[in-house]
Amino acid sequence: MLLSIFGDSIMAGVVQENGRYSRCKEQFVRLEEETGVKLDNHSSFGSTVVKGFGRLEKFLEQGRLGDFTLIEFGGNDCAYDWAEVAAEPEQEHLCVVPPEEFEKEYARMIHAVEEAGSVPVAATLPPISSRRYLAHVCRDGLDSKAILHWLGDLEAIHRWQAGYSAMVRRVAQSLGCRILDLRSVFPAGGEEQEKYLCADGIHPNRLGQRLMYEKAVLPMLAGR
Repeated sequence: MLLSIFGDSIMAGVVQENGRYSRCKEQFVRLEEETGVKLDNHSSFGSTVVKGFGRLEKFLEQGRLGDFTLIEFGGNDCAYDWAEVAAEPEQEHLCVVPPEEFEKEYARMIHAVEEAGSVPVAATLPPISSRRYLAHVCRDGLDSKAILHWLGDLEAIHRWQAGYSAMVRRVAQSLGCRILDLRSVFPAGGEEQEKYLCADGIHPNRLGQRLMYEKAVLPMLAGR
């Protein structure tokens, strides 16, 4: 079985350690060794569903998707230009890919995968730590008070990102697409949840990568 993957740094296995980003390939190696599934991973750092759809189209011009194609986007789509927010906290700001466009592009991607003869699988988003994420965003001197003023409250970060994960589920269910529920395998919140997240608050760390693999990916493959 061949599994194609189109996603962002989460599915690329990126982790932050000692302030630097690197790829954690442990779970990908385990997957191939333990299940016999071969991977064709097109995930990249900073990717959005718009960029992912473009990458998918280019790939389909020359290549062929695997038996299943995993789609994982949303973390970068829901982000803002935090420097602009900090500079003008009284103004309206739009995220990278607004909700309506996100849903539309995600649905287009699912349809394109189906039309290419592969089975699409939509992945919900791992949770985000609002506290850690804001500290990461402001690490180089952005005004965290200005950003908090614009947000209204700190947990608006978590709620906004959770909304994109909910959109993934909603679009997938409306189209009868399979869902890889990465979000539900993490603890609900607090220190117990942060144990599985990097210092930037958004990338699962090595423990988080292992959690997703053992509690979400393996059960999905067992039921294929």
